Amino acid sequence: MKYFYSTESSSVPDLIAIEEAGLACELIETSKSRNLNIDLLESFNPMSQVGTLVLDDGSVLTQNIAILTYLADLAPGSGLLPAPGERSRYDVLSWLAYSVSDLQKGLGMGFRRKELTSSEAAQAEVLDFFTKMLERFLMRVERSTETLRYVMGEDFTIADCHLYFTLKFIKVLIGGFDKFPNTAAYFERLLGRPSVQRASAIKGDRP
Repeated sequence: MKYFYSTESSSVPDLIAIEEAGLACELIETSKSRNLNIDLLESFNPMSQVGTLVLDDGSVLTQNIAILTYLADLAPGSGLLPAPGERSRYDVLSWLAYSVSDLQKGLGMGFRRKELTSSEAAQAEVLDFFTKMLERFLMRVERSTETLRYVMGEDFTIADCHLYFTLKFIKVLIGGFDKFPNTAAYFERLLGRPSVQRASAIKGDRP
């Protein structure tokens, strides 16, 4: 397999899953701003989306939910996702969809407030709106992590892979997790996981 990632996109959840599952995968960095491997990426995916997973048969998967589910199913012993038919599988996918949709969408709009309006007062109103919305959504994480190590219990899953990404940037946007002590402790557990550290090192700190 090949996985195209970028420091300019939400590639880290897939990288965490690859590391967590111990999968053999060629990692290819792309960057539009540096014109790095864009032609190669577009030869597989004309939309030039990242992450893009190219399977051994040449077929292509995009979108984090699909890629993370596929990677987890390649490594059933990893515990990243329960087997098809198990009730808990769909709870994991519910958490994953929540992180991708409710959290990431609100996060994105909060960071893009300067693109929405040139008025500083309006930007402050947009930030306040999305901060309050995200804080409301974070209550689900706060309640679940009061007694659980990860959002599904003791097992680290693909939901945690993506929640690491969203929580990392939500923390920046809302100024920390002072109102959410369980979420703060959960995020620290994610930071301490070797797969998260390795994936973050692969992705690097470039913008």
